[in-house]
Amino acid sequence: MQELKQLVSQAFDKIVASGAIEQAIEKQLTETITSVVTDQLRGYSDFGKAVKEQVSAALAVDLSQAGLPTYGHLVTEIIRRRVDASMRGQFAAQLESDIAALLEPAPSEITLEALIEEFIKAHEEGREGERFTLLIENEGRGFQYVYLDKEEHTEKYSCDYRIGVMDGAVFSLNLGRQDVQKTLFCGPLHGFEKRLFQLFTAKSKLIIPAGVDTHSHDYPTNFPWND
Repeated sequence: MQELKQLVSQAFDKIVASGAIEQAIEKQLTETITSVVTDQLRGYSDFGKAVKEQVSAALAVDLSQAGLPTYGHLVTEIIRRRVDASMRGQFAAQLESDIAALLEPAPSEITLEALIEEFIKAHEEGREGERFTLLIENEGRGFQYVYLDKEEHTEKYSCDYRIGVMDGAVFSLNLGRQDVQKTLFCGPLHGFEKRLFQLFTAKSKLIIPAGVDTHSHDYPTNFPWND
């Protein structure tokens, strides 16, 4: 019996030395880890929770009975390498692409009329003929504020978009409840929100004619009827 145990032990040592165990583990884990990272990048699953579940399942063995004192370390190291490679590659490339798109060059200036047209195009679907909120305030000393909301009669501090202008340049921006100056991550931003963010980061000029205010009726306040 002792000789049998010795033969088994020697055979196992040869397998370990050959790297067969590591190769088998890597093969089984590669697809799982790649899938987990991909799901996290798409934003519809909790990466940390998924990895924890997968690792817990992978390590659900009795090490004292398995006789593999380095097994846990081996699995952990493989997971670390795979996740690190994915994060440095696919995730970093996607993040760089998103940031580049968000910070595309903004126009040096835009008229209030053109900005309202962009707002209407971004929100007019399914709202033909409906009215929206447009508030324009001149507070003196070069300060002006524009408030836009797709619903009618929205109070100014509840508007979807609140744009501050100082001496003609966009200096503050609120998207819903988020003050972009105090928020680390505002994204993902698309369409009209992306346009406003670009104007804010570039400190573009928002041209508002002198004397224009909420009661001037110089701009439309309803979504058009489509022919």
